[in-house]
This record gives sequence, C-alpha cells and structure tokens, in this order.
Amino acid sequence: MLAKAALAKGMLAGVLVMVMVAAGCAPPSPLPDGSIPQWGPFGANGLIVDGDQLWLADLFAQQLIRFDPDTGRITRRVGPSNGLTSPDDGVVMDDGSLVVTSPPGDVVQRVSPTGQVTVLATFAFGPNPIVRDPADASAVLVGDASSDPSAIFRVFTDGRPSELVVDGLPPINSFSFGPDGHLWAPAGGFASLIGSTGEIIRIDLATGAFEPVAVTFPGEPGKPGFNYAVAAKFGPDGQLYVLQGLDAAVYRIDPGTGVATRIANLPGGVGDNLAFTPDGRLYASTFVGGVVEILPGGGVRQVPLGSG
Repeated sequence: MLAKAALAKGMLAGVLVMVMVAAGCAPPSPLPDGSIPQWGPFGANGLIVDGDQLWLADLFAQQLIRFDPDTGRITRRVGPSNGLTSPDDGVVMDDGSLVVTSPPGDVVQRVSPTGQVTVLATFAFGPNPIVRDPADASAVLVGDASSDPSAIFRVFTDGRPSELVVDGLPPINSFSFGPDGHLWAPAGGFASLIGSTGEIIRIDLATGAFEPVAVTFPGEPGKPGFNYAVAAKFGPDGQLYVLQGLDAAVYRIDPGTGVATRIANLPGGVGDNLAFTPDGRLYASTFVGGVVEILPGGGVRQVPLGSG
C-alpha cells in the first residue's frame, strides 16, 4: 500500500508540474484578428458533447477547446486569460454554459456562453467526475477521484449552496446514469494502477447505498478487474462502456450479465475519458493530447486536432 500511495503522490506531483509549465505556453483564446488559433492541446481529459461538436478539457494548459470531431478544426477556446483553472471534466447546461471541475484548483466553475468564468463551489478535495442532475436542471453532481473515502456533492448554478448527496464511497471517476436510475461509476482510484483491482460500482443516490458490479472477462482469463478504470458511460445501445486508464482500452459491458469485452485499444497506452455524440459515435481522450474515435470494427481514428 505504501508503494501505491507513493506512486499516486508522484503522479499528482507530475501533473501539477506539467500544469504550471503548460499554462505559460497556452495560446490566447482568440488571435488579434479574431481567428481561433489551431494549436493542438497539451493534455486530453474530459470530453463534453455540445451539439455536433465536442469540447476537450485540457487540464495541463488550463483550457477548454471546442472542435469539430470530423475535421479536428478548433472552433473556440476558453483559457487562463478568461480565468479558467485546469479543467478536467464538464457538462453543457440548457443555457449553453459549461460547468467544469478542476482537481488542481479544488473548484467547480461555470463558463458562460460569452466566455465569462465564475466559481460555483470550492471544496477541500479536487472535484473530478461530473454529470447533470436529472432531478434539477440547474444542478450538477460532482465526485472525488482521489480521496478514500470519497463523496458526491450537488452543485447549483443559481447561487444555492452546495450540498452533500452521498459519502463513504471509494475513489470514483467519470460516471453516468444507467437505465435503472442509479449512478454507475469506475472505482478503485490510483491503487488499481497496480494489480488490476479497478471495478464498477452502482450508487443509489436516494439511499447512499452502493454495490460493486460483478464484471467478468471471458476473453482475458485471470484478469481480476480494470487497470485503473477512469470512465463509465452508457451507450445508445444500452450497454456500458468502460475506459481502462492504463493498458488503455475500451470495454463493452452487458449490464445484465456483467460480461466485459475489450473492443478497442488506445494508442499510447493511456486513457482518460469517453463521450458519445448524438449520432452514436464513441470518442476517447488519451490523456496526453489526443482524441480518437472508436470505430465499429474495433479500430481507432485519430482526430487531427488543430488541423485547421
């Protein structure tokens, strides 16, 4: 356990160093002529669906980049000059604003449709996963990916104070609601970097109860769990798609049987998040600057970010 804790602390320290270095290199949101610079991102974290485009949270360079997933052309940037602090994940609200989490900054921020950044909540931990609250159009649910035990809080965009929803959870990462109304989340945190002990849990927000999902890997005999599960997203087919962070791969899980099938490997071996576009296409971020489309046959297409 000491070795795992040391590894986790070392990774966090490395991320913070990269953030400080990259922040000084981030391009301005618009150029003097009003055009959007096409420089590619430094990091690739959360993916946020916004109509037929995607936002990429680039934690390292403290910026959000909106891009066309077909061409890779960058159509908008929000960054340090706007007051943004190291975004990791986010959602789009009904008014077109973004609400994003910042683990290094310990804050949840709102980005208005015109690019103004305000702080909605500050925590004693680094908020990471986020999803819209289906019970309240002006609220989001945010979780903690590094503390053990961790918790989920409800954060409001209308000025109401944040409130605790569930505590006593293991470290959790990018989550989504399932057809059963429960929140399905990757769990295990940095400790699962060693030993493939990452799992998926189902969380009943009404009671605070949670339980592990019994996942099996018929195609990989002897595999006990995920090597750092970082995202769990339901697809339009009703299946659960899980991104394994190291030995990065996308798995499709039948939520009824728990059978997991590896459907694609990510280039570079590291992954961070997943997102489905409205037309059902699946995209994954690769943590260090890349976004790929997961093709139906199991291949991947690199999105040429900043290609112009």
